[in-house]
Amino acid sequence: MVPLYPPKKRLAPSGDRKPSLSAAYPRPKPPHQRTLLYTIIAAFVFVAILFFASPAVPVVQDLRLFHHTPIHKPPMQRNSTSGDAKWYSDWKWLHPFSYSITKDEDRSVLPPLLIRPPIYTFYDDLVETDEKIKAAENKLLLLWRRAWWAQGFRPVILGRSEAMMNPLSEAIHMHKLQPQMEAEIVRWSAWGQMGTGILANWLALPMGPHHDHLLSHFRRGEYSKLTRYEGLGAGLYSGEMNAINAAISEALQSPELEKSNSIFDVVKHETIHVDPKPDAVAFYSANAIGENYKSLSTTLAQNKADGLRDLAQLITSHLHLTFLNTFTDGFAVLTPHSENSHLLTEYALALADALGSCPASPVPSSCPLNDPGCVPCPSISPPPVKKPEFYTNSSTIYTIGTIPHPLTLASLLSGKTDITTRHIRRETERDRWLGAVTEKTLGKDLGGPSRIVNFKEIVASDWGVARGLWMTEDPPPEHKDLEYHFGFGLSEFNVTGPGTDTLPLSKKEKKQVDRAYAIQKMLLANSKDLIKQKKAKDEKPGVKEMVEAWNLADTEAWRFVRAFGAREKVERTQWEEEERAFAGGEEGRPEGVFVGRFITGVISATLAITTRHSIEDLFRTEGRMLAFSSWTLVTNLGLVVGPIYASYVTVSLNWNLGNNPAGSVLAAIATAFSLLPIILIKFGAKLRGSSPLGGIDDGDESGQEDKAEKKAKPRKKVRWGDEIGSSNDGSETKSAYPTVERERTASSEISRKETETKSEGDGSDLSGISRLETQVECRGFASSEVSRVQTKNENEVHENAGMARVETQGSSTSSAESEKKEKTRIDDKDNGAVGFLGMDVERLAVFPCF
Repeated sequence: MVPLYPPKKRLAPSGDRKPSLSAAYPRPKPPHQRTLLYTIIAAFVFVAILFFASPAVPVVQDLRLFHHTPIHKPPMQRNSTSGDAKWYSDWKWLHPFSYSITKDEDRSVLPPLLIRPPIYTFYDDLVETDEKIKAAENKLLLLWRRAWWAQGFRPVILGRSEAMMNPLSEAIHMHKLQPQMEAEIVRWSAWGQMGTGILANWLALPMGPHHDHLLSHFRRGEYSKLTRYEGLGAGLYSGEMNAINAAISEALQSPELEKSNSIFDVVKHETIHVDPKPDAVAFYSANAIGENYKSLSTTLAQNKADGLRDLAQLITSHLHLTFLNTFTDGFAVLTPHSENSHLLTEYALALADALGSCPASPVPSSCPLNDPGCVPCPSISPPPVKKPEFYTNSSTIYTIGTIPHPLTLASLLSGKTDITTRHIRRETERDRWLGAVTEKTLGKDLGGPSRIVNFKEIVASDWGVARGLWMTEDPPPEHKDLEYHFGFGLSEFNVTGPGTDTLPLSKKEKKQVDRAYAIQKMLLANSKDLIKQKKAKDEKPGVKEMVEAWNLADTEAWRFVRAFGAREKVERTQWEEEERAFAGGEEGRPEGVFVGRFITGVISATLAITTRHSIEDLFRTEGRMLAFSSWTLVTNLGLVVGPIYASYVTVSLNWNLGNNPAGSVLAAIATAFSLLPIILIKFGAKLRGSSPLGGIDDGDESGQEDKAEKKAKPRKKVRWGDEIGSSNDGSETKSAYPTVERERTASSEISRKETETKSEGDGSDLSGISRLETQVECRGFASSEVSRVQTKNENEVHENAGMARVETQGSSTSSAESEKKEKTRIDDKDNGAVGFLGMDVERLAVFPCF
């Protein structure tokens, strides 16, 4: 049979043709010129990549086609350290390794801190005066703050001081309002003064999942309209500052203002938009409590303080119940390599048991007001606590993970403290903990850099924070930190150890378990000590650095979790310090503030006395007058302004005498100390003793010798006003007044001749008699003559101006006795109250004249 189409002739293979896979369709071989062209194109592309990868090209940098590490370390940010943890907030937080950005091995890159939108509540602590009731209300305020903080908000408690700062507050006092309407207007005024945000009653709390649409809308911080919510009455509002103040102004202009009880009744309906009833907010108003919890309503009517305490317990149980109803599949405590690392998960297991237990409640079978169809806690079987080795991404499972340091894990798994490089490199795998945790979600083929990016999203993303809690092995979170993380109070729980008493084990097996537990405890303590050790710059890397270099992804995960938890605590602590002075604070005002103020007051008083003496020593009389006048002026100004400022502080911080006994006692002590100088001046001599010379008896020979020696040595004093118009060259003081100078010269001449005559008569040393005794007299400061020096022999100088009087031995003795009496009188004056205070009499004499 002849074929219809004869086959084509095959071409013989030639040198320029490549053998074809199909004989019917031969493929031509490309020429050598085309191969050379491909090579040139490939080389050009390679050179272009190298060129455009350079950091000097800004276009490619803007396009972010390539990642370039910074050359210098980024600057330290505010509040970016806590103990050994350091962090840097940046949008590049999903980079596998933080060192490529921070250039610091101990500094982790965290996601930027989200801005918490403010949520306000109003509390007037001046309305209630019963201390028990106020303590119960403060506990409810603390519950309110804790619940909203856990949902990502910044709670702020307002008072009348914020309302008074609103410009519209003056118009409010011009109306005679109903008590309920007056409280509502003042509350809105305080809200309008603070600005855009959410206004909630302190009995309106969030009871819903973190991803609820209303809570997510609130966290964005954008409120286009002034809105109230159906079913909550005055329990919840949201809006911007301009809309809030516009609504207040409209209400104040309404003719029905003084007859109404709600601001919603006196404004137009289009002013305040109404949204449907939210599913994630419960408002425990008096009407709602009376309708749903009658036993609690009865307790509130009989004893308000006990009723409020029961209400706080009820709200705590409802918050806990909401958490249990959100995570219906229980808890997952990650336990990779659980055969040798049980000690690492003890705290996490105890926490899971505490979260899974039903809290105490005054109404055990009740449900939250926003979810009346819930399953009550007594009807819920205890949620399971699973111990998987891997992470499961589920919105109904709450994950608790404890990530150990690579050195801790290596010590526990090997069972020895001396970890060597040979053991790490030849007998262990890289990143064992992270590989086991992410094995189910990422498989076994990916390396550490890919796994660490996914792990960071699990820990620090918005959905990851709401579904899990991550911690390091040391130290575990504090109980207070856990309550703010979950948003409700937790009962105290303890780590019980291996728990061999409840297991059906023989005595030998129990001993083996206890021994293994003791070994793990010893290994864990040893690894903690090694981790805390700091390596010097010139020191060679040790075991810790070697293990971290072998497990880069595990080390990065450990540092990331440590820094993330530390930043969360620092943020909350800073917020608590700002809100501590207001109602609902965690601990109130610390007593150390009062002690510190008392110490600083004593120090400032000491400095004031030192300054006064320095002024006296540095300046002359006119300069001292000017300095003390300025000082007195400033002091009087402080006395005038002080009460005004103190009144403002008292109103702002809501202080009063009854609620601040410590402040009252401190004021009494300060008043007593201010009167102390007057008391000492008045009764100083009596406090020193009966003797004017400091308690030295006349019969004491040593005291008599000291007095005689003191008399024998002339003492020279610079008197008040002597320095005006005089010069002191170290040997003699010359007065500018000729009369005084002549009297002084004559007196000195007489004293000199008397001394010479007496010395020749009996040869005794009576030089002490010739010492000039001066007295200070107060003169008017308006007079040009500031001081006048008087001597004991002034009358004799006037009578016998140029004559030298020679006295006999008897008269010399009489003069000496008179000298002694006069000196005793002056010493008595010098050693009285003024001497008791350590001041000289001349320094004190000017103050009565000033």
